[in-house]
This record gives sequence, structure tokens and C-alpha cells, in this order.
Amino acid sequence: MSVLYGVTCVASIVLLAICSVSYRKENKWLMWLFLSVAVTNIGYFALSVSPNLVLAMTSNTVAYLGSVYISVFMFLTIASMCKLKIPNKVVALLLCIGVIVFVIATSAWYSDIYYVDVAIERVNNATVLVKTYGVLH
Repeated sequence: MSVLYGVTCVASIVLLAICSVSYRKENKWLMWLFLSVAVTNIGYFALSVSPNLVLAMTSNTVAYLGSVYISVFMFLTIASMCKLKIPNKVVALLLCIGVIVFVIATSAWYSDIYYVDVAIERVNNATVLVKTYGVLH
């Protein structure tokens, strides 16, 4: 299982590099989308090979960092490709909402609002988090 996460991680980094060379000036949001996917895949790969709960939770935090912005950057990429002008205030609002979601999603370190309890387990030779969800999940 970790091998699949590793292959996906490497593929997303290669695609990020291709995007940065080919499309960086044409569509900046596409570049950010590829970056978010790469960060998410790095986090999930690191989670799958984590030997303990602290590293698993840290890897999960990295995965969430990319995940909370994928939908925002996908929306902005599509809007850009459709030649729709999204006001900067809306972009800033969307990014701020992403920060709020990220803080809530990674609150397991100090609160039980997202995860009440977290443990790790090995499944198919990969580390997975076993979670009891909180009220804001």
C-alpha cells in the first residue's frame, strides 16, 4: 500500500514540475492546484510509512494542508480557464476559509472538536489512523 502512495507522490511531484515549466505564466491557479495535490500526496505517503502516532499525526497535518486548498484552487483554475474574473476579495475570503478549515481539521493536538481519539494501525503494510470523530468533523 505504501508503494502505491509513493508512486502517486512521485507522479504528482513530476506533474508539478511539468506544470511549473509549461503553465506557470498562463494560469497561476493551475500551478497552485498541482502544488496542493503534491503536498497532499506527500502527506499521505508520509502517513503510510509513519512508525508512530506523532509522525502519523504530523503527516496527516501535511496532508490536510494540501487538501483544504484543492477545492479552492480547482475553482479558481476553472474560473480562470473560463475567463471569469474573480475579485481579489473573494479569493482572499476563500483562502481565509481554507485557513479556518485547516485549523479545525488539525485541532487534534489540542482539542477534541475534530477527532475525539486517534490511534494508529498497520493495514496492508501501511500505517492508517484509527479515528473517533468529534462534533465538527
